[in-house]
Amino acid sequence: MIWSPIINFLIEFLRQSTSKHLIDTIKIDTIKIICYRAETAMTLAIKEKMSQKDQARSLLQAIYKNEADLKPNYNEKTLTVRLHNLANQASSGSISKR
Repeated sequence: MIWSPIINFLIEFLRQSTSKHLIDTIKIDTIKIICYRAETAMTLAIKEKMSQKDQARSLLQAIYKNEADLKPNYNEKTLTVRLHNLANQASSGSISKR
């Protein structure tokens, strides 16, 4: 990813010239940006399967609050996420793997 060298450079530069608080703030802001972009990408993917496309982000927020089983596969370097049932069948159908 192209951002990693830039971010590392900025963090190293800031370490030498400013306070730890500013470095931590930049790291947190960077994580927030990455999360927002990931959520936006997931929203676009879910919209394709939903009849009410304007509720895709709300569905994702419900997924984030829901319980899930995580199964890492270290050999293939993958993480399988098995969601527990959502509030209604339509929501579960929108996110099911086909």
